[in-house]
Amino acid sequence: MNKRLLIILGVCVAVVVVIASGIKFGWFDSLNISRQSNKVDISLFDFSQKITTENLPDGFNGDPETVIDHVYGKSDSQVVLIEWLNFQCSACYSLSPSMREIESAYSDRVAFVQRYLHLSQGHPNGMAASVAAEAAARQGRFHDMADLLYIYQPEWGPVSVAKREDVFAKYAESLGLDMDKWRDDYRNYNQNGIKTRLDFQSGLGIKNGVNGTPYMMVNGEKITSTKDEIIKALDNALSQI
Repeated sequence: MNKRLLIILGVCVAVVVVIASGIKFGWFDSLNISRQSNKVDISLFDFSQKITTENLPDGFNGDPETVIDHVYGKSDSQVVLIEWLNFQCSACYSLSPSMREIESAYSDRVAFVQRYLHLSQGHPNGMAASVAAEAAARQGRFHDMADLLYIYQPEWGPVSVAKREDVFAKYAESLGLDMDKWRDDYRNYNQNGIKTRLDFQSGLGIKNGVNGTPYMMVNGEKITSTKDEIIKALDNALSQI
């Protein structure tokens, strides 16, 4: 794994609100993604547990790649931190330098899981950024792309729908990805399973009361999303194994 990228920025607070399903969202429209289009039976899954190919629930008959979690660190650890995020969320952006530090310090002891939560009209490029990250994940570079999306959030956050693909492509190219494949995966998210994955993770969180980002859980228990509280929770969980 390449050295994780760090950035230090001020602290902001982001609050996202779950809107009634009858309202039409501009950020869903821009990618033609709808919460109602999720084809995975969310009720089969325990949202507080890491999802792997080994623990898929009985009754699931879909493509595992649409539901298994991206894991950084010690994948088989008994201590699991799950984070719901939105790459355009200002609070996620502010916390990201601390998370890179924590992940680096605990990577040999903790499994870190990142999932998407898309709720707010205030993040018009957030869903597209997740698609860009998933296109990179298909070449084994999810975490590196996630780092770049946080670091350069001020650059891509305000760009237009017409220009954002080229901005995301610049980051993908800097990682040495096969750009023909990356662009194909990015553009065909609706057919290749990326859309289902994003819908599933957001739907899984919404169903279980995840109502803002960043939202953190350590071994199934919600914790405050600050550096000190995250470290405290990890140390406490590690002391019990």
